[in-house]
Amino acid sequence: MKTYCQNCDYPNDLGHLFCVKCGVKLVLENVQEDLELDSRIESTKRRLLVVLLVLVVALVGLAVLAVWPSKASKRTSTVEGNAYVVDAALSRMQAMAEAGSGPLTNQPIKEEDINAWLHQACGRAGVQSMAVSLKPGSCLLHIGFQAGPWTLFKRTKLLGPFAFSRDFSCGVTSNGLVVTGARVGHLPMVGPLVAVASARVAGRFNDFSRERFLMSRVVGAKIEDGQITLVVKSSP
Repeated sequence: MKTYCQNCDYPNDLGHLFCVKCGVKLVLENVQEDLELDSRIESTKRRLLVVLLVLVVALVGLAVLAVWPSKASKRTSTVEGNAYVVDAALSRMQAMAEAGSGPLTNQPIKEEDINAWLHQACGRAGVQSMAVSLKPGSCLLHIGFQAGPWTLFKRTKLLGPFAFSRDFSCGVTSNGLVVTGARVGHLPMVGPLVAVASARVAGRFNDFSRERFLMSRVVGAKIEDGQITLVVKSSP
């Protein structure tokens, strides 16, 4: 707290009767005005801090809602296809790719059969749900994850479970079926972030050796409404 000189406006420490700079006797009535001014300044600072904290909390909340949608795990609650059809097709393509010559085209695989196979593969991948949606020329892969629940002493539930998701858009290019876009929850990812998200999710499928072998040899794909046909090159 300072007492400002009425003559030169120099800030003097409390306890001085005369200005340290110009020597004029200080008007002590100004002390009360200075105290009130300082109080108003501190009050304004506190209000601004509260407003800033509220804005930060609101932004964090919006980000959580965007990245952590509550409906992420409901996409594969009903599975109607036949997972064996996909498993047999993959084994057949692997055998042909390892022993054959020239590009090899598999029979069209239906979306519902793929989703049935993905539903069974969730445990191996450590995810809660997986599903594809096939439209002419495009494929959307939805992967749902779960975090929690967290408990205290293995009894009292503290938080969770929470659901969140990753969506990958795939398209047909000269290099076959490739990832063209990604989304984390409701937030789209662009540029190198797509590759980062793809690499992180791909790490969960390290033990899918057959599937990774075939995907590395895809040289073409035909995606129609509800089904997909892959063209796989043989091993050298």
